[in-house]
Amino acid sequence: MPTPTPSWVPFSTPPHPRTLAPSFTPSFTPSLPPSRSPSRLPSPQYCLCGGPLRESSPELIPLCTATLAFTKIAYNEFMEQIEPFAAIKPVMVLPGNHEAECHSPNCQLSSTKVHQLSNFSAYVHRFRMPYDESGATSNMWYSFDVPPIHFVNIDTETDYKNAPNDSYTPFTSNGNFANGGSWTEWLEADLDKVDRSHTPFVFVGGHRPIYSVTSCDSNGNPADDSANLQAAIEDIMYSHEVDVYFAGHKHSYERSYPVYKAAKESDSYDAPRAPVHVVTGAGGCDEGHDDDSKAVNASWHVMHDTSRWGYGMIVADETSFTWTQYDAATDTAIDTFTLKH
Repeated sequence: MPTPTPSWVPFSTPPHPRTLAPSFTPSFTPSLPPSRSPSRLPSPQYCLCGGPLRESSPELIPLCTATLAFTKIAYNEFMEQIEPFAAIKPVMVLPGNHEAECHSPNCQLSSTKVHQLSNFSAYVHRFRMPYDESGATSNMWYSFDVPPIHFVNIDTETDYKNAPNDSYTPFTSNGNFANGGSWTEWLEADLDKVDRSHTPFVFVGGHRPIYSVTSCDSNGNPADDSANLQAAIEDIMYSHEVDVYFAGHKHSYERSYPVYKAAKESDSYDAPRAPVHVVTGAGGCDEGHDDDSKAVNASWHVMHDTSRWGYGMIVADETSFTWTQYDAATDTAIDTFTLKH
């Protein structure tokens, strides 16, 4: 499908305390080779690294998810890599398992580095997300409006029942960002306040997926960490009619039909009752793509790609949005769907 080219407008923060103008993205690791400079990518008005949206015209939003690294050097290299666009467009991030603490043996053998990088400290101190403006207690989860979409970014790693914790070194324990409680209560309260006349679409983003063909049992039911996340938020998202749940973690791309309780609601994306689940984890990883030998042929499953690195784009207006996944090597579309209200 043709890609519109929105006009370029300067970024500014509107007066509404929750109406910021950055993009939604879990943390992102660029996968483009040096020959593919940022100038060859589409030029969206609102993208992975942000920019203002205007209600008067459709908007273009690219999404990629992966994780940041886990050492000071790697964080600095990442920030330098994204500088060409991060210097002019805001970047919105959320935590994944690799942000929890250091993984490398050199880091784990250093008591100083272990404590410096423990409990998501690098993530918390390097990034300032609008958590206070959205009534959250921590930089680990927050929300913001970019009409026609209300974005909610959550912490799939800590502070809910049976959260994975991500403790990779001895004598460490992560979490307690919700003052002894759970961010799921904040999520429900945040979604209760959404004004659908202002933001008719609602997207929730988290690092870990609920529905993935490599994280479910033979009947398509989420398993292990995915099942725990499902128990924590699926009913909340369903009752508040969330349109899409975006995730990463898997080094692949996946898309579902509208799905609830592991049952496909419909083949159609016209005013679905249940959320669509998109795993956009193909942004790049030095570990390579996921092994799809364990993939299950679930009824809710539409698309699963483990052969290409890529990025996603959203074109949205007040009545519909179109999601398209692109091959980063060729900029050709490999998957697309349009959801209408």
